[in-house]
Amino acid sequence: MSEETTTENAPQVESAPAAEEPKTGIDSLPEWAQKEIKAVRKEAAGYREKLREAEPLITKATEEIESKKTETQKLAEALELVKRENDEFRSELTRKDVMSSYELPPQAAEFLTGTDRDSMAATAEKLKTLLGGSSVESPLRTTPVKNLQSGGSAVTAEANTFDAAEIAKAVLAARRI
Repeated sequence: MSEETTTENAPQVESAPAAEEPKTGIDSLPEWAQKEIKAVRKEAAGYREKLREAEPLITKATEEIESKKTETQKLAEALELVKRENDEFRSELTRKDVMSSYELPPQAAEFLTGTDRDSMAATAEKLKTLLGGSSVESPLRTTPVKNLQSGGSAVTAEANTFDAAEIAKAVLAARRI
């Protein structure tokens, strides 16, 4: 009994209600605000999910655009090169045409300046007058030579009067001296 009395006589300590910890974060907001935030977070999670699904497609499309851009740039550079070569050929053809129409020698080609036919023609006209109105003659003959012999010379009147006896007398006379 003594034990009972001690337990009975002992003051009973009532447990005090646990002190509520102060609410922080979303829990401290009103109920309606908490619902709104949760809805917005759920919506943002949906957008993040869609973004993760779209990222590989976006990357692939970007790479494709870049590869096509690079291909387009390569084609543009090739086109520019072809245009430059075409302009050079056109200029050279015009230069040769002007030279032949003004009967200028090939050596005069480097002096024909200009980018179009009119400027080249003006330069060709000046060259023509400087060269004395006629083209410089080629050192090669352009007309055939009658009675051509070896060595490229024509038969002269002296060659037609060839006398072997006279030549033999001249050789013997030269030896006796």
